[in-house]
Amino acid sequence: MSISDLQFKMILHELTSIVGRDHVIISEADLTGYSLDIYWVPRMLIDRGRLPPLPDVVVLPGSVEEVSAIVKLANLYHVPVVPWGGGSGSQGGIMPMYGGITMDLKRLNKIVEINHISGTVTAQGGINGYELENALNEAGWTLPHYPASVHSATLGGYLACRGSGTVSTKYGKAEDMVLSMQVVLPNGEVIRTPCPCPITPPGRASYNCSSARKAALASSRKPPCASNDCQRYGASVRSCFPICTPAWRRVATSCLTGCNRW
Repeated sequence: MSISDLQFKMILHELTSIVGRDHVIISEADLTGYSLDIYWVPRMLIDRGRLPPLPDVVVLPGSVEEVSAIVKLANLYHVPVVPWGGGSGSQGGIMPMYGGITMDLKRLNKIVEINHISGTVTAQGGINGYELENALNEAGWTLPHYPASVHSATLGGYLACRGSGTVSTKYGKAEDMVLSMQVVLPNGEVIRTPCPCPITPPGRASYNCSSARKAALASSRKPPCASNDCQRYGASVRSCFPICTPAWRRVATSCLTGCNRW
């Protein structure tokens, strides 16, 4: 980013006051790691002995209030912000083309609620997809979104790229499972979409505005995603898919014999 050394020191000082010294990263080795995902271009540059575009600083907020404060600070200094999930993207969406602040959201990794009555889960956007799936399995549920990147991707990353997964042909893509989101807008304002957020307009429009790309600077914190609706298989909550493999087997079988079998 094109700012003076004095301004950079001021930004670092203010970021440190927001998230703490332990959650501000400026070493070149770490910054290089945050400039890579699965996209081939930055990896090609490193293979040829060149550095890809690097962020000027990486911060790890631990609350929605800290996310909001970081975005407001970036607006004050006209500095770009790139949200970071698990680094499993394949299109270079996390590349900080103009430097600035990379905001790693993995400290926002808590499950807020698993609602057994409504069949929903509310979780923070930085939770790892595999950890979320394991927690749901232990509670007798499964998240009907299981991408190839599940071991590294985050819930916010699922939504930011509108991802698809192994059983998306049956349940839809990640955005089709969202009931509501709390997001930080580019100006730092915190909003929550109506709950439930319908798949048809205007609910879909509000989702599209906030999740089209990570680079849009809208950072998901608590997207409540629908857990598996067991009634589609005539099963009770207690018997709902303790692990994923039987679930896929049931999906495959239902395609052959029809859901009425259960």
